[in-house]
Amino acid sequence: MILKENVPGGELEKYLKGIILDDGTNETGKYYTLHSVRETFPIHRRLFEENVCLTHEFNIPQIIEKEKNLIIYGEAGSGKTISLKWLATSYARSYLEKRERFVPIYVALDSYIKGSFYDYVRTKAEKKGISEPCFKKLLEGKALLLFDGLDLLTPSDNFDPFEEISDFISEYEDCRYVIASRPGNFASIKSTFGVFKLEKLTDENIREFIEKHVEDEEQAKTLATWTLKEARSKPFIRNPLMLYLWLKIATTKKRTAKKGTPQKGVPSSRADIYRTFISELFGKKEKILLTLEICTPGYSPKENVMKGRNLKKLNLKV
Repeated sequence: MILKENVPGGELEKYLKGIILDDGTNETGKYYTLHSVRETFPIHRRLFEENVCLTHEFNIPQIIEKEKNLIIYGEAGSGKTISLKWLATSYARSYLEKRERFVPIYVALDSYIKGSFYDYVRTKAEKKGISEPCFKKLLEGKALLLFDGLDLLTPSDNFDPFEEISDFISEYEDCRYVIASRPGNFASIKSTFGVFKLEKLTDENIREFIEKHVEDEEQAKTLATWTLKEARSKPFIRNPLMLYLWLKIATTKKRTAKKGTPQKGVPSSRADIYRTFISELFGKKEKILLTLEICTPGYSPKENVMKGRNLKKLNLKV
């Protein structure tokens, strides 16, 4: 049942349209490539139980239908943040079209360092236009809560963020939850979740990714053929962030010759990709000490690279 909003001015509608508008501005939907996730706890789903070996592959819409609560995990740049943002936009559209009863609330966890988790989520929601009365109504089982960056949380002597989040989930168990994280922090959430790993991009995913990022059809085909060949010996290219930088380097330097044959001297490692990208961005003669954050919650791969935030520091001299 769609939430009957008693807030003047169509607060909820305005909020959901804002999500869709942000998606249009950041072009998340335009560039998002749906790739597989692998379920790692298909039998025993409690996160504190022993991992089992059986696995199954799904895509994200399938697991959303399959699981009420889930964790999506993967390495830096694997597409966790953009997947959550894509889900937020999809659910916003569906709710406005009366095809979905859950309202998405995306929450980056990177700044949660103290206090009540309820207050943290409420404050994030208020900044996006959800009043506290509306927020409380949504927590009655009408919200899809998208928590991004579980691995960024750090307990202290007087503060355990994992316990706070676990208590929040227990208190508002009628809501749905999707949590994104790098590997290693699942046992601290004492709730029943399906756990899924974001898989590396397949050949088909790479072709789709390139088609979405390169407007010239002929150039896209050339780059796809070349990239798939390189990916055999450079598996890091199958990471979405690495593939994005790879393409930026290829298109910025115009590495394709007149007949479409890629030039030599392409990056051969993650470090080479970073160095080459920064060199192209700032000029080869400059020596730059740049701090990059890889896949900060709340930002697309492009935004992470361009804005230079502070999670993972890379000292790059070019």
